[in-house]
Amino acid sequence: MNTSERPGRFTFESLSIAEDDLQEARKALYRSTGDGYFVFRRFLGEEVVRHIRSIWPAIDPAHTHRLFESKHDFFPLCPDQYVADERGNRSFYNFFFNTPVDEVTWSASLSVQMLRNRLSGRPPLVETFPAGGRCASYRVVVTRDAKTWIGPHRDYLQEPGSLDRDKYDLTRLQATLFLSEKGHDYAGTGFRFERNDGRTVVFGTDIPMHAGDLVIWRYNNLHSVEDVSTTDGQLGFMRIIYPPEIMHAGPQAQPTAQAAAGGGAAARAGIAARQVARDVLSRLGLLETARQMLRGRRQT
Repeated sequence: MNTSERPGRFTFESLSIAEDDLQEARKALYRSTGDGYFVFRRFLGEEVVRHIRSIWPAIDPAHTHRLFESKHDFFPLCPDQYVADERGNRSFYNFFFNTPVDEVTWSASLSVQMLRNRLSGRPPLVETFPAGGRCASYRVVVTRDAKTWIGPHRDYLQEPGSLDRDKYDLTRLQATLFLSEKGHDYAGTGFRFERNDGRTVVFGTDIPMHAGDLVIWRYNNLHSVEDVSTTDGQLGFMRIIYPPEIMHAGPQAQPTAQAAAGGGAAARAGIAARQVARDVLSRLGLLETARQMLRGRRQT
């Protein structure tokens, strides 16, 4: 028989991250005396790093992505998007619900997403798919020449004390998966971060970083990416970040006039989520089975 004879070896619990393994990182992230960040050394092995580094700088994004114009173009089942400039800087806005350009990048990023969620006390796959208004992207960024790529700012602190979790959320974490090394691949500052105690550190200078290292850090803390430069032959500051993007109503999920007028953003989000669920179930060949189950529930 092709079944496991060892109960407990492969279970939901054994395949999940144990709570005890998260405590050290949570203390570093959330305590007022903590760093506000935690580094997972060698999260990716050298072979995986080499593979990912070989893919993204070389692809022609015009054949794999749509040109990014606005975050209002992020909607359930929207295409992956990109932006590039004449200085060699590139950003790829990738979503988990799309067929990946590179399955290794996609798989590694799913692992980062699950770890980030568990550290912040959320279910492992929350915001991985657009069922609740936000959906994480795995944004591959290669910065080669930028004085100020993103200036100093804080996220999820727009309205302190607000009950709107989009505007105020002290539990939010971001992740940066390093795919290059300062000195070897780029020069300058790069990723600057303010710790919980107010001290500023620079990753790659104050904190040694290697390609394959993962940093998970508090979104509320002041952070920036500044003063990056390269010479001929250098890759640049390459990393993947994981912003949870707001999902807007798109062509696949246009609300009716009555629903839009009566429910506003909540109605549009609900319609979009139902459409995504139908599309995913249809792709898996489970749509009719799900409908039968729903009909059975309504009759009981």
